[in-house]
Amino acid sequence: MYGVNNIRFGGIASGLDTEDIVNQMMKIEKMKVDRHHQQKQVLEWKREDYRELNSKFLNLRNEAFDMRLQSSYMSREVSSSNESALSATAGSSAIEGNYEVEIKELARGVNKTSDVLQSNDDISNLKAQFGEDIGDEVSFTLKGQSGEQAFTFNTEEVSIHNVVREINNANLGIRANYDANIDRFFLMTTDTGTNSELSVLTDDGFLSDQLKLNLDESTTLQSTESLGESINTDEKLKEIFPELVGESDVFNISIKIGKDVEELSFGANDNIDTIIDEINDKLGEDVASFNDNKFSINGDEENNVSILSDEEGLLTNIFKLQMSSETGVNSKINFNDMEDLEFQSNDVEIMGINMNLQQAGETVNLTVSNDTDAVVEKITGFVDKYNKIIENISTKLGEERHRDFPPLTDEQRRAMSEDEIEMWEEKARSGHFRADPLLNSIASNLRMATSSPVEGIEGDYQQLSAIGISTQNWQEQGKLHVDEDKLRAALSDDLEGVIQLFTQDRVVEEDENGNEVVEKGPGIARALHEAAGNAIDSIRQRAGIDGLSHDPSFLGQQISREEQRIADMKQRMIRTEERLWSQFSAMERAVAEMNSQSDWLASQLGQMG
Repeated sequence: MYGVNNIRFGGIASGLDTEDIVNQMMKIEKMKVDRHHQQKQVLEWKREDYRELNSKFLNLRNEAFDMRLQSSYMSREVSSSNESALSATAGSSAIEGNYEVEIKELARGVNKTSDVLQSNDDISNLKAQFGEDIGDEVSFTLKGQSGEQAFTFNTEEVSIHNVVREINNANLGIRANYDANIDRFFLMTTDTGTNSELSVLTDDGFLSDQLKLNLDESTTLQSTESLGESINTDEKLKEIFPELVGESDVFNISIKIGKDVEELSFGANDNIDTIIDEINDKLGEDVASFNDNKFSINGDEENNVSILSDEEGLLTNIFKLQMSSETGVNSKINFNDMEDLEFQSNDVEIMGINMNLQQAGETVNLTVSNDTDAVVEKITGFVDKYNKIIENISTKLGEERHRDFPPLTDEQRRAMSEDEIEMWEEKARSGHFRADPLLNSIASNLRMATSSPVEGIEGDYQQLSAIGISTQNWQEQGKLHVDEDKLRAALSDDLEGVIQLFTQDRVVEEDENGNEVVEKGPGIARALHEAAGNAIDSIRQRAGIDGLSHDPSFLGQQISREEQRIADMKQRMIRTEERLWSQFSAMERAVAEMNSQSDWLASQLGQMG
């Protein structure tokens, strides 16, 4: 049934199987639709195959673009007189020659390793690990290259592994680690050089006492830099440091000198003199002072100074005090006649030479030379990609067309297994490009680009065959073969000439009559880039671009026309089916009427008898 799915009963009066008769008559119409479906399928296969080829041409064009660049042929290799002290590689910009490198110092970061912590066996939380003396809460503030952060932990809720994770997740440029096997804690910077920093701004004793880190505690804490010019110490904090004070109204601090601990509180309206007097009143005369625009807190020979807490940042942010601060060390080298060059890491780049410094106190000689192997590999790789395209086109052009294997209809598919369908469609899809004029033209242009001499080159290497790249058998349809020995010899003899053969720009000028004259032809890579680009454009006109909602290409328009034909034919099938049913229904009514009349006559004759 091809029309509306109405429930129909035929043949009641005539005894005919009306539905079967209609279906048989409609099969002829359906065969016409199937033929157009098959034609549409062939067009879609051709479009898919063209587009697949175009993706290969796009790859070839990209490869040819790279081969147009001189840097593709300027591969360098570096030999080091002492690989264990200095290993090196070189980019294309490196200049051939000999270089002397004296490694005076290696770059280092900051590393702090604790003494053995003497932890308890239970390390499920900090209090279990270190005992009741640790208290209910620990806090400290760290500053690294990427910023600073205060940490506070409940000792009954977090373990040392939680502490490690929180420090690492803060992304300060500081990494923490705890090794339970040796019961030691580690803090280190993630980078090296003087930009790397590991500073302890505050510590309530957790880092120094429980984690046993040597914080280089001092008897004096002083501002790490001048707080300003000609600061008036009786002026309010919020007026001297408006940006640093911000919205803070109260500053709570806790200072420890020796065993004495004092918790103090100040306001934004307080001044430096008030703060100094308050600290000295609580912790001793001359403990706090302000000289040369720097703030100081002083202990004595036996008593170090510690900042236990500074939540609002009065001491660490405004007065710029730090309990412990270390920065990394830059690497330092002499490079030829350039002395004391400093770098943030041990990976150093100078004049296109990339060096990895591994051992200080060594003088290493480097030799930079052409890497012929790398250039040969790049050229042969390019030739291989070209050959694959040529082979693919040749295969398509020579494929046998199996005309007795048209695309399968839906009914045929339902009657076949998956393997049978796959085998059938393999034959059905082959041969659609046999002797295809467009592919023939593209293949010819590609072969022309690789076989023609390059105009305007004066040296010995004017075509590929001169450097060992040539065709061998005409049956291979232009496939190239590489004589690596001849190619290496050409690269050693005249690298610039080989580069020119591949990369030369096209130069066109006009003669006295205004006619164009080719002064220089495009190099091989440039000619192939043009040929591949032209192939892409031609195929796009033929098969369009994948992913577009509307395909204006030649095949796209043909497919659209087939789709419209199929839609029109299906509408005609519906009308034809309706007409047949209407005709058979009329026949059934006529037969029924005749049967009724026959029955009436028989009845009348029976009464007369």
